[in-house]
Amino acid sequence: MNLYNIANSLSQSYGALAGLDAGRQATGIGALRNGTPGQGLSVAERFRLPSSTSVSLSERGRLQSALSDLKSKASALNSADKVAAGRVSSDNPAISARLQTGDKARAVKLPDELEINVSQLAQSQQLRSQAFADKDSSIVGTGSLRIEFGRFNSASNTFQPNERAARSVTISAGDGTLSGIANALNRADLGLKASVEDDNGSFRLQISATQTGAANAFRISVSDSDGNNRDNGLGLSRLAFDPGEVPNSGRNLQQTRNAQDAELTVDGRNVVSASNQIDTALEGVRIEARETGTARLSLARDAQQLGRSARSLVDGLNRFEQQVAQEGSGSARLASQLRTALDKVESGSGRERLDLAQIGISRSRTGQLELNEDKLQQAFRVDAERVSALLGQAASTVESVSSTALQSREFGQGERFSIASRSGDNPYLAQARLQQFQSRAAQQPTLLSYSPTTQNLYGLSQYLSIAGL
Repeated sequence: MNLYNIANSLSQSYGALAGLDAGRQATGIGALRNGTPGQGLSVAERFRLPSSTSVSLSERGRLQSALSDLKSKASALNSADKVAAGRVSSDNPAISARLQTGDKARAVKLPDELEINVSQLAQSQQLRSQAFADKDSSIVGTGSLRIEFGRFNSASNTFQPNERAARSVTISAGDGTLSGIANALNRADLGLKASVEDDNGSFRLQISATQTGAANAFRISVSDSDGNNRDNGLGLSRLAFDPGEVPNSGRNLQQTRNAQDAELTVDGRNVVSASNQIDTALEGVRIEARETGTARLSLARDAQQLGRSARSLVDGLNRFEQQVAQEGSGSARLASQLRTALDKVESGSGRERLDLAQIGISRSRTGQLELNEDKLQQAFRVDAERVSALLGQAASTVESVSSTALQSREFGQGERFSIASRSGDNPYLAQARLQQFQSRAAQQPTLLSYSPTTQNLYGLSQYLSIAGL
């Protein structure tokens, strides 16, 4: 049946109902005009009139829906990290770690334990000004401040700018107070955080870099409106800071915290990081240090999550095969393909070979998959990585077979239904059947939400086209 015929069948069914006498609709369903079937009958009697109208979802549509559900379930379990996420525990709460996910997920087997010694934390540079009596009314100075980021080498007393471009901020008279300068620096979003600190009744400007690490030190050059850019007596030049200059002549701010990297050892291997969230020590692991000291980290996959994942996959496969059995022999070929693919899931060879049966997933005499959870957990205790990877491989296999089937000609045509109508149909029962169709179709996850009416049959045609009908 083409789209026009489907729409025409719906139109005929609804058209019969549209001919109801408007004057009698208030009494219930109403009666048809001119002595047509149902006139003068009760509601119950009308629904007993003969009808051949039927609305049903096809075998192919029901199987497609079940296959989509199975694919979705398998997609949620198609890797070792989805099957049993890694967990890290530490004997020092100030030094912890977590396993990364996504593109940074671990690609190698990690040791069960790690010994970490943090000797130095990463920190950002911080400067503060001389004390001022007022923060909101007295003008410190006007001009401009130029900020450069880079690394200071104390051995050679030199500052080497990094790749970040130098930026400047203008300080007008309206911004010339301590509070105004802090606000201007923050508004400019230069990579600095400025604030005014109360120091026993006097006030100091405090400026900190927003990024930690030795390569994120900064220096401040001043273009002072009074013409003297280096002095520490008057004007905006009192905020100049070049670590290579002498105090009170270009190095006028006090450094209260220097820029430095985190330094630690991981199982005896030296690691340096610009951040206290360290991604470079071990692939797929982020170490987080909040204090210096030592810690022993234990890494393991989540055994309880593994059990839930295995049960979810087994139950999903069994439900799909039950749906296949209900639909008849025409669907058996796909179930056979899934079984054959799962039988080939394994890792290693010879004595190192591991398959699903060895981790507790096998078929009973009735053909259904069974999960032996004790056997699964025992295998997991022996080699958590291989068991998790094997179950993820099984889910990935199911996902692949399901995806291929859904894209095939057999299942790639979308949900299908039929609406048969001919002269003499019971319009009341037709209405009930159409309502049943609306309800059932809306519950199908592979169908767009659609409720046909006499006003949107053209929309139905578009919908059916999109759905592949």
